[in-house]
Amino acid sequence: MEGPKDYIPTSKFAESLGVKPDTVRRGYCKKSQYQGIRPVKTPNGRLWWPADAYDRVFRTQEPATK
Repeated sequence: MEGPKDYIPTSKFAESLGVKPDTVRRGYCKKSQYQGIRPVKTPNGRLWWPADAYDRVFRTQEPATK
């Protein structure tokens, strides 16, 4: 299954976040995004998520220095 370059299918996106694909799809249906990440929707209706989505979701900020 081929999708847009640098994107992963919903199943792999969900797996990387430790949730079920239906959880991701439900979030998309309700808010057009999941955890602040918006997918690309292909003409056949499949959702493809940025390959770096895991890093975006779990991005940590540098601790404040004193």
